Amino acid sequence: MQIRIAEKKDLPMIMDIIHQAQNALKELGISQWQNGYPNENTIRSDIEQAISYVLVENGQILATISISFQEEPSYQQIFNGSFRSNNPYGVIHRIAVSTSCKKQGLATQLISFAKKLIQNHGLNWIRIDTHEGNIPMQQFLKKQGFQYCGIIYLSEEQNADTKRLAYDYQIL
Repeated sequence: MQIRIAEKKDLPMIMDIIHQAQNALKELGISQWQNGYPNENTIRSDIEQAISYVLVENGQILATISISFQEEPSYQQIFNGSFRSNNPYGVIHRIAVSTSCKKQGLATQLISFAKKLIQNHGLNWIRIDTHEGNIPMQQFLKKQGFQYCGIIYLSEEQNADTKRLAYDYQIL
């Protein structure tokens, strides 16, 4: 298995995994990703910005993640808590694993990759958020060493359901 930067030709396979994740969230009764976000334009933009990565085995994309080094506007205001540092940070978005590969440690591999990549960019902090109903992701983040920080709100154009639980991680 390898993790590499996504290419334009990967878009259909990435979108297939995104649709699988959207369906899984829907089955769990979670409203996250249920309004057409993320869509092809979102993922295409990630690829063009070189912030989209894929985990590949034998030519098949099994998982995807977006790793950004830009400040996230949604993190400028946090409620009922605070981030543990105001230092520059990397951001993880749009992590998804193929339904056929769940519970095989692929998401853990993606997070480990993100931690190393962000550290290689000279940053010691990572931020990520998830829907308050996405209990599996919340548990996963805690298992990966992320700490809950408070509540943030996404911009309205991204999602009608804007409330998110924010987490951070310090790379030591």
